[in-house]
Amino acid sequence: MQYVVTWQERPTESAAEHEAAQERVRAAFSAGLPSSLTVHHVVARVGLGGCAVVETDEPDDLRYLRTVHAAVSFTVEPVEEGLDAGAAHARGAG
Repeated sequence: MQYVVTWQERPTESAAEHEAAQERVRAAFSAGLPSSLTVHHVVARVGLGGCAVVETDEPDDLRYLRTVHAAVSFTVEPVEEGLDAGAAHARGAG
């Protein structure tokens, strides 16, 4: 299943703490990921935060992101490919 993971750095007291939070985000999506978690795309917002499209069949992978990198606020939402979702909606409406 695919998910959109959105993150926002938590407010910090200093620029050094903010930079450390940004480094944790980079680490979250680059090294030490569970082998069953695939990162398809990562984009950063101008300013704070960003989002990634990830895929996994193991819900614990998503807990990993939220707990290992607790200095960053993560939101996880399940998604479908646009054309797949449209076809399913059309079948249900017919």
